[in-house]
Amino acid sequence: MASTDQLVLAKILEGDEEALNRAYLDCRQKCIAYLRLQFTYSAEAAAELYNDAFVEMWRNTLAGKLETITNSLVAYISGVMQNKAQEQLRTHERQSRLLEKMASQMPTSTEQETELEEEQERQRVQLLLDRLGDRCRRLLVMHYFLHFDDHVVAEDMGMPYDRIRKERHKCLSKARGEIQKVENL
Repeated sequence: MASTDQLVLAKILEGDEEALNRAYLDCRQKCIAYLRLQFTYSAEAAAELYNDAFVEMWRNTLAGKLETITNSLVAYISGVMQNKAQEQLRTHERQSRLLEKMASQMPTSTEQETELEEEQERQRVQLLLDRLGDRCRRLLVMHYFLHFDDHVVAEDMGMPYDRIRKERHKCLSKARGEIQKVENL
């Protein structure tokens, strides 16, 4: 199989779009099934990650970084997908720990918290989100409250996937700044 895949890589390197399209379609189903099984991704999220991994394979081929393939094209793309999925998991874990830390630093309420106190808290959160602006509010709400995958957030916001993490970091920094302003009053 590797020799057939080696020929496909050579054709891709020559600019053969038909070979590129055929490789995309031939590998797609197996790679997506692998990712869904290994990481329990939704079909949509797995397809998006496949697209990213396939583009990376294509770029690596054109850049001369992928000249020979020892196993198969499916194995190579699956490996890229696995690395990207693990990176997403690590990022999500870091952001979750950061949110937990931020939450633990906020004053806690007693168990007898009244409905009025709960409503005031919701209003404070809404005010903070409003101060962040529409872009940051949408990004943070989709990621932390709705638990959307970064690929979905990127598509919804019309941003490249590789910018979502940086944009979320900027928004969190902005949120911390707004919290500091409120606490210093």
